[in-house]
Amino acid sequence: MKRLYNAWVVLCGQTGIGWNDATHTITMEPERWEAYLETHKDSKPFMTKPLPFPDEMAFLFDGISATGAAKWAPTVGYVPDDLLGNTHPSYDLSDNIEILSSNVTQPHNETQQKAGEEVGDVELMENIWRKRLKPPKSKRDSEKATLDASIASLVSSIKEDTSKGPSMAECIESLQQMQDVIKPSPLFLCALRSFCNL
Repeated sequence: MKRLYNAWVVLCGQTGIGWNDATHTITMEPERWEAYLETHKDSKPFMTKPLPFPDEMAFLFDGISATGAAKWAPTVGYVPDDLLGNTHPSYDLSDNIEILSSNVTQPHNETQQKAGEEVGDVELMENIWRKRLKPPKSKRDSEKATLDASIASLVSSIKEDTSKGPSMAECIESLQQMQDVIKPSPLFLCALRSFCNL
């Protein structure tokens, strides 16, 4: 929904477009739509349909949707200066782990390159990711061994055929020991069937 709303806001910000009050849609020449959709693929639904629930989306996303130079997400590969300035004073940003320069990929951030600043934010993020603690190898191996033993136990219990009941001879012998059950009676046959199904 947010992506759709952002596409709508950018589309409405275009100059020289028309507005249809009856259908609440944007009107443009077909050639201009084609040119616009080459760079703004998320706007394709707006060729024929209006933005659904525009007031609700404006309430949800206005003021929190950054576009242009102000937009940022963790996947862009760098951390903006305003976020770095808000770090806790006890955290030392200069504490670096040595990173081989061949493994570091520098993002192409035009604003920092124009200012002539060196891009070191990727190194900072990689240092933070590398400092995450992993359980010791011995603990991982013991957990793996425990899991393997549990799986082996489960497989062996499934392979055991515990559904075998007593044999027919054992059932008849048990029924003959009961004095209330007479051999040719329906009670005898019902009891025999029940015993054999155990």
